[in-house]
Amino acid sequence: MEQLAKLFGSGLRVKVMRLFLLSPGTFFDPKGIAGLIKAKPGIIRREFLKLKDIGLLKKKSDNFQLQEKSELVAPLRQLVAGGDILLKHPLLKKLTGIGGLKLLIASGIFVRDEQSPIDLVIVASDSLHRRAPELIIEGLEARLGRPLNYVLMNADEFEYRRAARDRFVTEALSRPHRKIVDRLGL
Repeated sequence: MEQLAKLFGSGLRVKVMRLFLLSPGTFFDPKGIAGLIKAKPGIIRREFLKLKDIGLLKKKSDNFQLQEKSELVAPLRQLVAGGDILLKHPLLKKLTGIGGLKLLIASGIFVRDEQSPIDLVIVASDSLHRRAPELIIEGLEARLGRPLNYVLMNADEFEYRRAARDRFVTEALSRPHRKIVDRLGL
């Protein structure tokens, strides 16, 4: 992210571009995402307007949307929101260091599967305090500029749901994904 911030002149601009590139078809207003991106609405609005001026965004009322026909979308998506870049994100790596982690699967946004209902599957021992991974995920959401869909469960629940061919677990494992940590031997 630091290199991209230097390239584009601002870390906030990278977050804003990532937000739109990872959420095509979605309208955003600066006030609505200020908390997620952790910046003031006025500053976010200026970034939106700069991106609108170069043809990357279009404006409708006070909301902005990705201009998907822009010739900039494909190369920027590869550069700013490419799956490999996201898989190497320091906060995602920080998740791997949590004690009691049994399984960490990256899907959805991390492997460029926009249709996936889930981005992360986290399976841990019962002793894991839920707040530790939640704090890391909140930081990751702020850095990526969008909310992540994730599930956090203990190993027994995961094994039960897998054995019962639970629709959610089955779909998560059948869609494109990367196993970052696998201490369950999947």
